[in-house]
Amino acid sequence: MSKTLGLYCKAYYLRDLRGFPNWHECADQARPVSESVKTPRQLDADSIVYLQADHSVTDGIFMGEHVLFPGTAAGWRQFCEETLGFAVPEDVLEAERQVQKDLEALQVA
Repeated sequence: MSKTLGLYCKAYYLRDLRGFPNWHECADQARPVSESVKTPRQLDADSIVYLQADHSVTDGIFMGEHVLFPGTAAGWRQFCEETLGFAVPEDVLEAERQVQKDLEALQVA
């Protein structure tokens, strides 16, 4: 199974994300305690989780893996931007635009 790194993610303490009024985490999707113990780890306020560029929250840096919160709730994006100060850095967005231009140029050639 291949793992997918998204465009960008930022680590947060779970307590900060739990400040969102409509927060509800899927704790059973937390990453396993270990390779040999497949039970999901216990999440607490001090757990580090990752807010992805698509505004989903994962228990690890990979997109679509161990998704704790899908990021589709009304008001979530606003909470992320205004309360958490989350934004994909402009240099990351510019690099993504350049990659897309390069790919398009390869397809034309």
